[in-house]
Amino acid sequence: MTDDAGRRDDVPDEQDDTKPAAPEPAADVSETQPIAASPGVDDDPTRLPPPAPTPSGTAAGSPVGEPPTYIDSDPDDSHTRTFPPPVVVEDHDNPVGPGGPTEPPAATAPPPVDHGGFTGVLAVLGAGLLGAAILIAAFRGRDDEGDIDWTVYGSGLAAVVGLLGLSLVVALAVRRTGSGGARADLVTWSGVVGILGLGVLLPVLLDEWEVDQQAYLVGAVMFVLAVLGYLLARRAAFVVTAVIALGVVYLRAFDDLFGDQIESDDVTVWIALGVTAFVAIVTVVGWFLPSRTVTGVAVGVLGVVGICVSLLGMLLSRMVAGLFSDAGMGGLAGMMLGMGPDAEGSLDGSGLSAVPADYENDVAVVLALAAALVLLWVLAAWISGHSGFSVLALAMVALALPLATIVLAVEHPTWWVAGLGAGGAVLLLVAIPLAKRRVRRADVTA
Repeated sequence: MTDDAGRRDDVPDEQDDTKPAAPEPAADVSETQPIAASPGVDDDPTRLPPPAPTPSGTAAGSPVGEPPTYIDSDPDDSHTRTFPPPVVVEDHDNPVGPGGPTEPPAATAPPPVDHGGFTGVLAVLGAGLLGAAILIAAFRGRDDEGDIDWTVYGSGLAAVVGLLGLSLVVALAVRRTGSGGARADLVTWSGVVGILGLGVLLPVLLDEWEVDQQAYLVGAVMFVLAVLGYLLARRAAFVVTAVIALGVVYLRAFDDLFGDQIESDDVTVWIALGVTAFVAIVTVVGWFLPSRTVTGVAVGVLGVVGICVSLLGMLLSRMVAGLFSDAGMGGLAGMMLGMGPDAEGSLDGSGLSAVPADYENDVAVVLALAAALVLLWVLAAWISGHSGFSVLALAMVALALPLATIVLAVEHPTWWVAGLGAGGAVLLLVAIPLAKRRVRRADVTA
């Protein structure tokens, strides 16, 4: 019997197959009972373990990808039935997961930009009125005898102190929220007008100082205040004010360095050279600031004005020379119309005035500097996409070339018109297929 028991222990599965199983106890009708596991069920990989008790008629939890298991609530016929998993069709727009279809997250709207609104309007008008009072105080700050009229000058100085004080108090006392449009407008416009007004009033007070000393002091004070204002408000208007302050210092330093080397006939060329250098330096350095486009466009306006002033200075010199020529007023009119005495004081065979060689060289240098600025602005417009640089390049080309032809008193303006027109037409025709290819590329990538 011991041997039989041992054999039966060694082969439990055979015994289960040959002998009938003992009757199971009756199930309690009040609850659903899981089926008891028979010996060796854990060793059989083809059978699933019994699920945990679940409410009547509901599916038991099963791993994702395996068939769900259901349990009958009939106590007399308690058994486990398996159903094949449902066929799931993948929907890439609405993917199905354990939690059901998921909707794509709704696009969050950007926070509204806080413009100054009516507060900004009041800030601009109020600062403008105080700025007008400061200019009047600067022009009439000294009486006929040269002494300071403290009634007038003191009023302007009080306006400057009030503007700067208001800007500082608002910057420190008013809490910054978002872009802070109303707060930034009060800080910006009162601060900018106050800084510029101080720059106008200080030379009146320092009238006994040397001009170069006044320029360095005024420029330094304005620059420091503009930097502080930018740190408080982060507005580009303070950057433009800082550029103006640097311009004052640069102009004085340029005259101190090169003033003795400049001859009277070359003043206009040196003006164009100095302006070009200043515009290029400020544009490149300001490119590393958040307000690089505003800085570049603002100083670029100075570049366009400087080149045009240089060419107009050459034209004025020719007019003065024609006024005192042998032909008198006839020489002035002839020079303006491209007709007049030649370099030796007489009319040549064509009746057209001869332009001295130094004028041609000067105009060529100025046009070369203008071309360098145009190239800089076109590159900046290409990189940044800001239309202000494009407007600067357009204005320089459209103004500098006509002024150059007037200064040179060109003999055949028709050739200039035809040549410039043909060049512009060629560039526009080349741009058409490039624009079409860019549109097709955008459609493909979309």
